[in-house]
Amino acid sequence: MTKTGRSRGIQHIEDLPVKEFQKAMERIAEYEITEKVDGSEILFGIDENGFYTSREKHGGGRVYNVDEYGVTFSNTYKRSAHIALESVLPHLESAGLKPGDQVEAEVLYGEVPNVVPYSADTSYIIFLRTTEGTVNIDRLTQELDGYSLSISIMTPYTPDGIQILTRQEDNKWKFARTPVIPNTIPTYVSRLRDPAEVKNTILEQFVRKTPSAFGPADGWIEGIVLANPITGHRFKVVDKDVFLAEKNFQWKFRDEIMEYPRSPNYVNSVLGNMLVEIGEYFHEKALGTIMAKKILRKMGNTTQERLDALKENFTENESVGLKCAYIVGRYFKTLQRLLVSFEIEIQDPERGYSASGIKRTRETFATLFTQMETMKNNFLAAKNKDEAIRVFLGKQLSDLENEVEE
Repeated sequence: MTKTGRSRGIQHIEDLPVKEFQKAMERIAEYEITEKVDGSEILFGIDENGFYTSREKHGGGRVYNVDEYGVTFSNTYKRSAHIALESVLPHLESAGLKPGDQVEAEVLYGEVPNVVPYSADTSYIIFLRTTEGTVNIDRLTQELDGYSLSISIMTPYTPDGIQILTRQEDNKWKFARTPVIPNTIPTYVSRLRDPAEVKNTILEQFVRKTPSAFGPADGWIEGIVLANPITGHRFKVVDKDVFLAEKNFQWKFRDEIMEYPRSPNYVNSVLGNMLVEIGEYFHEKALGTIMAKKILRKMGNTTQERLDALKENFTENESVGLKCAYIVGRYFKTLQRLLVSFEIEIQDPERGYSASGIKRTRETFATLFTQMETMKNNFLAAKNKDEAIRVFLGKQLSDLENEVEE
């Protein structure tokens, strides 16, 4: 864990420091091997306020009531998983879950949560590890072994990549642990000193042509996780050539639509270009990137000081809201053209787009169309420069206020 309490994640074998890699190879026979599942993380537990789910390792807060999750595409798996876990809470408590315990789980929601294909009719909550407290993951799994339940929730969908409608959908849930794979790594591997050679040996033996325990017989897995139960050391081996090639293909349009800019020098999406252009109008391109809060901190110690500093970039009679609404409107048209290109491209079956990939891409289009429409209307409704600035940077300003309070 880092100083902030967030997990740094599991390192790839090729990224291990030399001495760490060598130690792992010396004790490779001790490592337990499990399938690396390609889902979405969720944390759940009990604290002084009751049962919760969260994504707090990624900056989110704890959610105690499923209604706190908005009815959005990105929240659907969280809402359904929250209800599923809350429904089996008596079982979890019977298995030892108590106040102060927290568990990390992977959610396989739908047939293709990200890239790897899974069950078409069943979603899974896979218990990974205890992140707080002392709850025993094996006992949780045993308690819910063979248990399934059906949940009906209101779910957003888009028929055309533009409108967002809702409908009632049923989700079937099961619970599991990541399957343990027998460690039959050849003894000679411990003498190898080249991570690439070790990686290829493991990929050939445990990954390539291996179907997921949660997917179709003709499916595949992303990779495996190796964990030493004695030292606690972990690393992963992922078939990047296959996984990333498929991800880059299926996510091509999604990245072109909505990839959030990390820097004004590397902007590759409609959303990114729009935000950076608005930032440039504010006289600082980086205000449209993840660097915005860093820049705002330098503008003052309070929200008002930061607003005053930003307003100095505009003339007295300048209509900031109107100008920003115009910029958003231009990119709205760009997005419309990109949607037309996408719909033409997917008509060719030889292009290889999966049904789930098409569905997810249309959801991304519809999400950004809705966000743009809302942003444009808010800019037009802004009565003064302060309100227009808040339309663009309201979240960052609010986050900085909360930092001071903490």
